[in-house]
Amino acid sequence: MTKYMNILKSVAVVAALFAVVSCETIETDLTEDPNQLTANDANIEFLFNSNQIALVSFFQNLQFQEATVSRMELMRNSPFYASQYDAGSFDGAWTRAYANLLNETKQLKVIAAEIETDVVNANNYIAAAQILEAYTIVTLVDTFGDIPFSEALQGSDNFDPGRDSGESVYAAARELLLNAIVRINGTNSVDLASDLYFNGDMNKWKALANSLLLKVAVSSRLNNSNEATEANAVINGADFISSNAGDFEFKWSTSAEPESRHPLFQAQYVGGAGTYMSNAMLSRMDGDPRFNYYFYQQDGADPFQYPPAGGNGFEGRAHGDAGPSVASDYPRITVHGLYPAGGKYNDGTTGATSGTMGAAGAGISPIMTHAFTQFLLAEAQLTLNNNAGAARNALIAGVTASMDKVTGFQGGAGGADN
Repeated sequence: MTKYMNILKSVAVVAALFAVVSCETIETDLTEDPNQLTANDANIEFLFNSNQIALVSFFQNLQFQEATVSRMELMRNSPFYASQYDAGSFDGAWTRAYANLLNETKQLKVIAAEIETDVVNANNYIAAAQILEAYTIVTLVDTFGDIPFSEALQGSDNFDPGRDSGESVYAAARELLLNAIVRINGTNSVDLASDLYFNGDMNKWKALANSLLLKVAVSSRLNNSNEATEANAVINGADFISSNAGDFEFKWSTSAEPESRHPLFQAQYVGGAGTYMSNAMLSRMDGDPRFNYYFYQQDGADPFQYPPAGGNGFEGRAHGDAGPSVASDYPRITVHGLYPAGGKYNDGTTGATSGTMGAAGAGISPIMTHAFTQFLLAEAQLTLNNNAGAARNALIAGVTASMDKVTGFQGGAGGADN
């Protein structure tokens, strides 16, 4: 045995010496280190795909967090607003915004510049990426106020970027959007190879940019002396999202492998119901024609019967209820329904949720829609133009657009398996 081990050791030593000598004369590293790739090694199509996924992930993460304190979802961590969030509550949103979307947009622009020649350019990619960038930084300002921007994305050169004022970030977003529109209106751009939102329709991207310009003007009206001029330029141009067919939304699928179903469907159907809804939201929606699209009552009971009678009626929890979850509640609690989660339409039939129920997860994330745009128009007409009649018309148009979208989603109440 000892002799055998000595032979192995000798072979190992010789092999090691041979490797050292060989490295001096033979190039053995014939591949690039995947951990040392530069922006030039990246692919513009893959970067743009990643951008699009990062945007909807950012939207879903931040939207749910904010919905809890506005009573649309259940504020679950604490009965006190100041204690609802902790230091890590928004880590996901910040990571998706900076490490993913904004950083990748920066890389995408570097690659796009190298593609440009006298006869071809990547303006469509730059325009779409800048629109996503503008949406992201405006949303960050709306949520957090002043944010890192001008000093951000410098890597090891600056680990502690200073914050820019919300006003300056809004101004930067406006310039990104205006520049995106100019690029879309240009010529000779390569097409978007994989557009998950508009299937390569740059007119819809331009309409989105104008809807976001309207949002920027309306939201900055208290700190922007040009807000009326900027808003009316969009209103008079009439080139914003003007129908539900032009909505900026991410469409989820029924695919389980890879997992591509709506996050709310995953949370409340795939593994069974286990997330309480907000009774405040259920009460607010009582009698609304969209109630049966938004919510599914597993036990079919009256959600507004309090206290619960013999177990029936228990559907959600009160705002700020931080009490422990009760497993026996789960078969009775109300969950998200057909819209937008791709769950089940609330048609009076009952039963515990499952991964095959309703639209099987083929929901949407409605990020900027025709209805939202009409509500912005209503606010602009009322607060900037003092035009109550136009504001009323826009408000009605927004509500109508929402009703039509929700009640017609996935075939509506009569859709297959809904």
